[in-house]
Amino acid sequence: MDKLIIKNIVAGIFILGFFACKEPSPVQVTTALSDNYHFVRDSIKSKFGEGCALADSQMNHCLIISEYFLKMTGGDTVISQAINDTLDQYFKNTLVSIASYSEDSIHSTYRMLSRDELYKKIAAEHKAQTNEIPEFSGVWTIDTYADTAGILPKVISIRYSESTYLGGAHPNTFTTLLNFDTKTGKTIHFKDIVKDDKKFLKLAEEEFRTYQGLKPDQKLDEEGYFFDQGVYSLPLNFSITRAGLELFYNPYEVAAYVYGPLVYILPYERLEDCVHLEKIR
Repeated sequence: MDKLIIKNIVAGIFILGFFACKEPSPVQVTTALSDNYHFVRDSIKSKFGEGCALADSQMNHCLIISEYFLKMTGGDTVISQAINDTLDQYFKNTLVSIASYSEDSIHSTYRMLSRDELYKKIAAEHKAQTNEIPEFSGVWTIDTYADTAGILPKVISIRYSESTYLGGAHPNTFTTLLNFDTKTGKTIHFKDIVKDDKKFLKLAEEEFRTYQGLKPDQKLDEEGYFFDQGVYSLPLNFSITRAGLELFYNPYEVAAYVYGPLVYILPYERLEDCVHLEKIR
């Protein structure tokens, strides 16, 4: 477990540093298709609360929302719009889930609210909580960021990340990896490209154990992983890159938060028997 702790604490620190230091900047990406796809970044930063005007070291009773957008233009406008709509929905879903987190369930009416209305809902929740629980009367931060994870002729992979601090011991981070078919704009899932589930799962576990420094006979649950009944399972997220399939486990998905994300690559040369490679490269 020492290797797991050291390797993934570093990864966790990287994520927190990413949100603290990353600044949006224009970016242009050209795929190997006949049409060029351009990705342009933009951002919105808003502050709410009586303490936001203070210096950072003295700031209190303040909510800071920072959103870093990635908009796709050029190429087939239908595909560009499909990808942009999907990304925009992820940004909005983050706000909706936070705006309604004190409710028993997410209200469908919240999904109808504008971005500014959701900001105000979250600000009201922050103010109510700081008034009710003074010890939590600090700064709340919500950071969302989208960036390209991989560009191939047949696939565009985008990483959507969110980091929220709403009081407590540490921020919560979550990353979603989205793979888009460049011909249709539709998202690609494991089921769309895997042709032999058993072989793929076996290979993924072998590579996972290699990455984590585990022997074939070591039990995952006894080593501290959260796999159900100690049986390996695929992550919720993966991206399609030039090097292979990147498998990504978020903090808490299969290990404690302190370990950070678990990320490793399945190289294409090992995937020929279990993945429809012709669909993705």
